[in-house]
Amino acid sequence: EMYSFENRTYYYVKTDNRVGLMNEEHRLLFPPTYSYIHQLDDPDVLNNDASQYVIAYDTLGMFLIDTLGRKIINERFSEIRQEVVRLDCYKWTYCFLAHPSVGKITFFDSKGKRLNDELYDDVYLNTVYADSCSPIGTYAFWLTIVTGKQIGRAHV
Repeated sequence: EMYSFENRTYYYVKTDNRVGLMNEEHRLLFPPTYSYIHQLDDPDVLNNDASQYVIAYDTLGMFLIDTLGRKIINERFSEIRQEVVRLDCYKWTYCFLAHPSVGKITFFDSKGKRLNDELYDDVYLNTVYADSCSPIGTYAFWLTIVTGKQIGRAHV
């Protein structure tokens, strides 16, 4: 079975309750492997295209993969949340916050590189701007629920 993404150039391919991905030329990008997949939008809200990022679910959790089925984050998590980061006036990207089934959050850049050594209860991203669209940098702030205090900061 084939199901198209809405306004996208990709198609779900489903066999035996597993889902894969096919492009508009009907080339199989990755075979039906996962129980569900969700392709993320482009991080630039003005662009209606799909991004290269796909969150893929199996019975034990989820992975972050690209549209060719390659794992960007090799670990399995119970939740992966994308956060938009503005790099300049016209360029956007994602950072990913990953929650294990038990434990604390870690976060990754758009290439799957882990950005923190320790795990935290929550992470907030904040972009600092020099003017209306020239960011100085994006910083991640991590918190512990026990104290509610900010205990660290990192440039993303």
